[in-house]
Amino acid sequence: MNPPVDHALQPLPTTGKTQRPLLNASLLAGEGGRRVERVVGLMGTEIRILVLEEDPLAAETAIAAAIAEMARLEAMMTDWRDDSQLMAINRDGFRRPVRVDQELFDVIRDGIQAGHDSDGAFDITWRSAGRLWDFKAWPPRLPDPAAIAQAVRRVDFRQVQLDPAARTVRLLAHDVHIGLGGIAKGAIVDHAVALLKRRGLRRFVVNAGGDIYANGRNDGGRLWWVAIRHPRDLVENLAVLPLANLAVVTSGDYERYITVDGRMYCHILDPRTGWPARGCQSVTVMAETTGRADALATAIFVLGPGQGLALAERLPQVEAMLVDADGGLHLTTGLQRGMRTPTKQI
Repeated sequence: MNPPVDHALQPLPTTGKTQRPLLNASLLAGEGGRRVERVVGLMGTEIRILVLEEDPLAAETAIAAAIAEMARLEAMMTDWRDDSQLMAINRDGFRRPVRVDQELFDVIRDGIQAGHDSDGAFDITWRSAGRLWDFKAWPPRLPDPAAIAQAVRRVDFRQVQLDPAARTVRLLAHDVHIGLGGIAKGAIVDHAVALLKRRGLRRFVVNAGGDIYANGRNDGGRLWWVAIRHPRDLVENLAVLPLANLAVVTSGDYERYITVDGRMYCHILDPRTGWPARGCQSVTVMAETTGRADALATAIFVLGPGQGLALAERLPQVEAMLVDADGGLHLTTGLQRGMRTPTKQI
């Protein structure tokens, strides 16, 4: 998948899984059978939908509908377009409650919950400080520390008030800005998955630049296997994870960063400080939904190995793999049993 000053649609800033052509995770299995696949550019990244079905025409039609739905939700949730519903909240939400569509309301609600779960390591109001960072500027430069210190005071997901009955969002403090990088792309994948299921598809994978959901099983009832890239090696995989009706999301410091005076500053911001998190090289999370995995990958990255792994162990139906700043590998107990070992030492 607060943190990230990039994520979803170049429209959606988020965990910035767009910096390099090699995705965070890639599908190793899923060949064979009646294979239908489409690749498009959305959300500032590559969207790949793979379906194994007996009826290729039905699969093509369903994939096209899923892509259209993802594009619709991207336009709603991005902070790269002034006419998005999200930007209407940022523009008008302090003056009055802003009514939004249910999909956006749900993502904001889930983002607030992720803030509670992580004690603020994930915070959908990260954009209040995050918009001061420019990871595309040349030459690269850092924001003014005084400006960061001032802006980070406005980062607090508790300043977002929801009214489920009216389906409105209100900002309780001036100059609070919501950014859904770190959760929106995963949530949009979940909507695509739900649509494909409604169309009767049973065996498919949706991969949005490393935010992956694998539904059903591969040919012969086998699991899908997903390769997780090594955070410091473009050739080797870090590990291979089995998936069936599960999501996997990786956040890494290599995805988008700048180097100033010889020091690397990644796009994943600690919302408590307004500065890039430094405790991890990469975090991979498996969960029941892609949106949840997206938000938790960001939160765990910010928390670092100790608190981050403890968070993953505490939450139900969540597994995590962390590579710390020194290259040490940390796994939750469930992953220790179900993962193929890394292809090389970190």
